[in-house]
Amino acid sequence: MVLSISFQCTIQNNRSPTKTYYSVDTSRCIGCGICVDSCRFNAIRLDTITWKAQIDSTVCTSCGTCKRVCQHQAIKDTTY
Repeated sequence: MVLSISFQCTIQNNRSPTKTYYSVDTSRCIGCGICVDSCRFNAIRLDTITWKAQIDSTVCTSCGTCKRVCQHQAIKDTTY
């Protein structure tokens, strides 16, 4: 049995691993639900009171599909 593991060497690149987080700019979100429909991980829902998208960061895989499909640029990404 052969086990192959690959990873990015943080020492060689002189930087720590990064993670991208997505959030919704509620001033731009119109509640159309396109991002909800596009998320295959069910990490986005529309709030039942404000009808604005909300991203569950514990479920989100940071694939970026929601940001690409949002026609109102309401989904923002932040990399840490």
